[in-house]
Amino acid sequence: MNQINWVPYEKRFLKNYQEFTENYYGLNAYQCKENYIQWLYQENPLSKEKNDFLIGVNSDKENIVGCIHKMQMDWAFNNKTLRMPALHNLVVDSEYRHGIGFMLLMAAVSGEDQALMPGVKNPFSNFYKTLKYQKINALWYRKFLKPTSSGIFLLANKFLKMSAKENYFESLKPKKINNNFIVDFSPSKDVMQQIAASLNDHDSQTFAPLWTEEQIKWRFFHPFGPQHILVYENFNESMENFALVSMGPRRGLNIARILSLKSSSNESFDTLLKNVFNIVKNEGGHLIQIFSADALINRSLISIGWTPVKNSPDTYIFHKNKSDIFKNYAFTGSAGDFGFEAIK
Repeated sequence: MNQINWVPYEKRFLKNYQEFTENYYGLNAYQCKENYIQWLYQENPLSKEKNDFLIGVNSDKENIVGCIHKMQMDWAFNNKTLRMPALHNLVVDSEYRHGIGFMLLMAAVSGEDQALMPGVKNPFSNFYKTLKYQKINALWYRKFLKPTSSGIFLLANKFLKMSAKENYFESLKPKKINNNFIVDFSPSKDVMQQIAASLNDHDSQTFAPLWTEEQIKWRFFHPFGPQHILVYENFNESMENFALVSMGPRRGLNIARILSLKSSSNESFDTLLKNVFNIVKNEGGHLIQIFSADALINRSLISIGWTPVKNSPDTYIFHKNKSDIFKNYAFTGSAGDFGFEAIK
């Protein structure tokens, strides 16, 4: 077998990278798009000084045989700011999978104090357990908005490679909906500052993402990134009941993901989600999914009738120092690569 070199991605690898990812994910998948790479690395304020998109290159043919992506994020813990990336889209060519995935992962976490690995399935889940990575108590939820058509398109995609018409949230003007709620595609700076303040409202001993207005704008409302809407109750004083929602094509369906949410009570929570349901359904969505490693959000979801998905993927945190275990943590899908199918 030829030697594999782990090298930082460069623009000259774009065509080869797109051919490699199209073979694995399919034509027009977000992983293949140049704007995905630019958004994740050149546009992220926390990645501009880094070059941490790693690819595996066959030394003989100089073609890509593996890659892994990182999304850099700041986190808050014990009144300190920690940098922890979320690793995602680890892919290795089938001819090179014996140990190469392990080597690529080790190269990716090298130099990091912590790294988040959300949505992990076997064999990597067993692998992370063996390495004693911290397993996170994360729950997944989903609800079908159009059960009959969803079932048809899932089968059509599996056996015939057919999909529903792709739907994204287009550039909607802010508009009022039921119960004094507003849906906004491009919120103002003041609104984004309120969102950041609300999401940062955690006990100092809880390990959680640290949001700024700049990071909110990049993660949810950048033209190169995933397209989102903000659904919120129209209060003048503060942002108390809101959800950030994406939608895009995946496995033949249009999947909406609630990536961040906050509410002042279970009753308000239920009203917020019902408004999100109506918006997504009207915009052509088939399914709503929520990922949460936030105990408070999980209790609220379960109390209003949501049931966690059984046998869902695992989530882990790598610690360079194995004794650095986070006992209390709170984060949702916005901390990982959830909703990236909303990249057009």
